[in-house]
Amino acid sequence: MLAMIAAKIVILLPLLIEDIVRVGRWAYQKMAQSDGTAGGPAISRSEFISKLALVLGAIPFVALIWGMVKGGTDYTVKRVTLRFPNLPASFDGFTLLQISDLHTGSFQSKEPLRRAVDMINKQNADLIFMTGDLVNNYAHEVEEHIDTLAGIQSKLPILSVLGNHDYADYINWNEQGGRAAKEANLARLKQNHAKIGWKLMLDESHHIERNGEKIAVIGVQNWGARMGFPKYGDLAKAHSQADAPSKSCSPTTPPTGTAKCISTRTLTSRSRAIPTACSLASTCRF
Repeated sequence: MLAMIAAKIVILLPLLIEDIVRVGRWAYQKMAQSDGTAGGPAISRSEFISKLALVLGAIPFVALIWGMVKGGTDYTVKRVTLRFPNLPASFDGFTLLQISDLHTGSFQSKEPLRRAVDMINKQNADLIFMTGDLVNNYAHEVEEHIDTLAGIQSKLPILSVLGNHDYADYINWNEQGGRAAKEANLARLKQNHAKIGWKLMLDESHHIERNGEKIAVIGVQNWGARMGFPKYGDLAKAHSQADAPSKSCSPTTPPTGTAKCISTRTLTSRSRAIPTACSLASTCRF
């Protein structure tokens, strides 16, 4: 939508210039002598500007198409180092890897996702998170990719949470069975997480222990703060399950005293960036 608006704006600007030029030419011709001194060039400026407008307007449109066809699967790895003053010594160098927003319903073939899985496995992360939007809306979208996603390798159980699209709030269920069908879709998606081999965290915590020291990972359901981005999570419930002695890290505020390492879906993009960092096949190191 934004790309289309930008394209229209780019087109309109040269056309506005063209109209100003036309008004100026008309005024000049009215004041010029009738001896032919007011003759214009063989190729009119207005025609040139019209064609220039079309070329400039095509630039954001072409960029949009490229992003949909190529850019959506042009995966990169972003590495981020996280530092916490109260992190247990046993977790120094511990690596986290975040996968997010796969939207498997948008894949036209299995090749891009297989390529992503290969990239993920090469990172050799200690712990992997899947932080939501596994599908666009329907649970069946991921089912042809279950075997591929099951190939993701991790030293510890792979933890996952639900994103806003996973609840299928953006489609009309009235003609598809109503609330019961929507709830069945969500239940089926939860089962698909299990089939892949992921531990789906629904406002709960998971403890990781190394050499007698622990950190708590908290998985919270989608956490929205504006219209179109529903809030399903229960932070109080999730935090209550984390044992007090466990060290942790927070995605919203710097750690003070204790912190909780939260894998959560929230409205703001900054919370996706920490603690698990940042894009598909991102790697974080404590």
